[in-house]
Amino acid sequence: MRREQSIEEISDGRRYRADDLVKIGTNGCLGCCDCCRMDALIVLDPWDIYQLKKATGCGLERLLNVTVRLEVIDGLIQPVLAMADGVCPYLGADGRCEIHAYRPGICRLYPLGRCWEDGDFSYILQTGECTHCTGSKVKVKKWLGIPDLSRYEAYCRTWHAFLKAAQACCGAGEGSAGTAQMQGTAAGSTGAVQTQGTASGCTDAAQDHLRKIVCMQILEKCYLAGFDTEKEFYPQFEEQLQAACRSLGIGSIQGL
Repeated sequence: MRREQSIEEISDGRRYRADDLVKIGTNGCLGCCDCCRMDALIVLDPWDIYQLKKATGCGLERLLNVTVRLEVIDGLIQPVLAMADGVCPYLGADGRCEIHAYRPGICRLYPLGRCWEDGDFSYILQTGECTHCTGSKVKVKKWLGIPDLSRYEAYCRTWHAFLKAAQACCGAGEGSAGTAQMQGTAAGSTGAVQTQGTASGCTDAAQDHLRKIVCMQILEKCYLAGFDTEKEFYPQFEEQLQAACRSLGIGSIQGL
């Protein structure tokens, strides 16, 4: 989820890259699980759903209304972790994460964040967030613990660009004032719906209908289509993303 705030308001004012050292050491979070109890909005992207399936054996369809729910985020329907009284559904009775090796990207980041500028991002250290930070220095890439981090970062840029293009299609979020055209066929589960023109020129009812079509295509093509956890994530994602782009009339998005 985007926050429109200045870097100085929420961070130490610096921008970091994967090889930079940042004062984010927590001594393994021993005796602390505050960040798992803060009723945070943990938005899940396709990589996260792949990781959750590796951890639980369940795809999104089986996780919905159990540990995951759908929420409108920046104008688009996206899956989020379903908090129970503000507590993460994967927090164990011992105060430790039950899926730590497969935890979502946002959880891996915290208390870091991403600052997006012109389609690219840098890492920032959010201040006043972590209650257990010792101030010891840790490399960003070690903190994230994601294999082939450069490829994951390329995936993040690709997914970010796709969501912005989808928002522009249906007048959601920042795209509401844009002029991106949605042309071609959006194929839903009950048939094909022809959509043409700019979202900014639609009536409210037509724009709502268009937004529903876009949201359903994203869910069906990028989440519910499922992932084979015996195979690498990125080629599967690329195939699903291009299918979504074709359905929505969005030009091919490169990045992986």
